Amino acid sequence: MKVASKTKSNAELILRSNNLASIDLSVGQSLRIPQLDVSIVLDRQAKTLTVLNKGQLFKEYPLLAMDLPGSARGKDPVQTQIKDKIAIKGANRVAFGSRDYAGSERWLMLGLTNSLIRGRGDATAPLPAGLVVSQEDIEEIFPLVTQHTSVTIQ
Repeated sequence: MKVASKTKSNAELILRSNNLASIDLSVGQSLRIPQLDVSIVLDRQAKTLTVLNKGQLFKEYPLLAMDLPGSARGKDPVQTQIKDKIAIKGANRVAFGSRDYAGSERWLMLGLTNSLIRGRGDATAPLPAGLVVSQEDIEEIFPLVTQHTSVTIQ
């Protein structure tokens, strides 16, 4: 969606904010364009994933499982970022706007080697280490973040 890149927003977030069923737009159509400055804080002890907007609490989600690589298991804070956003259906990656996107699993790949944030889906392949939230929560978090969103593990 060209509107998203021109406004430095996120196509899925624009779609959801405007209650649109598809990415097909009409000339002259008015859209709300959310401008978020999101970061994520993963709290190992509280087992929560907190989304911040401009440093203020946006929403907190419970972590259902936490399997982090060695450097992130300790007590020291770890700074990383979202490296990639992936939607997968079966064994195939699917693009936003495709007909398979709605039923896809959502993965947020972290800058940490082989680590991700994902929903509790029906993945049959072995998954990399990471953090698990409910399927509903990952579908809510996924459009809020972009590649390079800051992630702090504390």
